[in-house]
Amino acid sequence: MNRSKLIGILLFLLLLLLILCTWLHMDDIAKNQAVSTSKVMTEPTAKVLKETLKSIDFHLKKDESTFELSGNLLKEDNLVKLKSALGRENVNNSIQLNSKLMEQPQVIELTQKLIPLFISKYSNGSIDYHDNKLTVEGVVQSNADKDLISTLLANSTIMSVNNTKVVHIPTEPITSTVTEVGVTEPSAEELAAKVIAEAQQKAELAKKAMEEAKAIEAEIKKVIDFENINFELNKARLTTQSMVTINKISDILKEHSNVKVHIGGHTDSSGDDTHNLNLSQSRVDSVKKALIDLGIASDRLESVGYGETKPLVSNDTKENRRINRRVEFKIIGE
Repeated sequence: MNRSKLIGILLFLLLLLLILCTWLHMDDIAKNQAVSTSKVMTEPTAKVLKETLKSIDFHLKKDESTFELSGNLLKEDNLVKLKSALGRENVNNSIQLNSKLMEQPQVIELTQKLIPLFISKYSNGSIDYHDNKLTVEGVVQSNADKDLISTLLANSTIMSVNNTKVVHIPTEPITSTVTEVGVTEPSAEELAAKVIAEAQQKAELAKKAMEEAKAIEAEIKKVIDFENINFELNKARLTTQSMVTINKISDILKEHSNVKVHIGGHTDSSGDDTHNLNLSQSRVDSVKKALIDLGIASDRLESVGYGETKPLVSNDTKENRRINRRVEFKIIGE
């Protein structure tokens, strides 16, 4: 056999061997391809899932009567529930809404229960939810107050920590104590429930009062928008038409005789700053006097002139300057 035929036979046998090996390992190749494909599909899916499951976070801070709310929540409903529990308008809110966050109703529900106690028992402090942990911090006056918060936290499945500090305030000594036979002291849970119920009732009353105040302000604003309060040029003397408007406002205030009113006066930026400030004060004093003359008690009214310091719009056009020259009414309490 010549050399060329031998080489041809060897190549043929090598090809057969290659085909045989490929056939024998076909299952392994298929498995490796499946694993590779699965890996390609799973990695981005896991990344999207991780982003989707990112937790909400928020921080509620109390400093005397001021409240600040910040963080990231899933939807508007979460924010409404927290603000409703606070039951007040003076909340500095910088919450951001993010639809990719994980729904955590238990956290919102627990915080709603904590807020009334937080408002009534803490002079200052915070409720913070971060990295799936709820932390309460601040200062209370007794261990019992701290225990109320601890009880609520302990009865929840949410991971939490109570960093509340107790600062005792001395009280008058009790000279005698009478205990009825068969009467047991209420448990921490019962005390917590009672405090929460009382705080929620106060919050509802505050919310109702706030809504009533806004309704009265809107009613007065509607009158002013239709018939503005104007003065003689560069003077504090009310025009005849403005007196008609003030008559209508006095009728509204007589219908709501329990409210007190803040009257704010504003000018545009034309002229001297000091002159504008003095002019705005003189003008709101004129409005106050007119209302007093119409039968509104003076102790229900306060008047403050702000000059040009609080414009609604820029003073770059004649129309904008007209808008900035205004008298505003705010309900400030009962």
